[in-house]
Amino acid sequence: MTVAVIGLIAVQVYWSIKTISTEEIRFDAKVNEAMMNIVAKIDKDKTADIIINKVIGAKDKVIWIENRTELV
Repeated sequence: MTVAVIGLIAVQVYWSIKTISTEEIRFDAKVNEAMMNIVAKIDKDKTADIIINKVIGAKDKVIWIENRTELV
């Protein structure tokens, strides 16, 4: 009976450690994805600012801006 209880505790500890490790990996992946999305948004905002500044600064030039929607 004691061996069975010790074995059961060992299995529970093993699976608990395994679950924590898996959740840490999943958390890191979600944080990485969120950071990449933020970097992409900042990059788009900077690009838009550059384009707007060029358009405002170039009054005698014609610039075509095409709006493209992205599927997310």
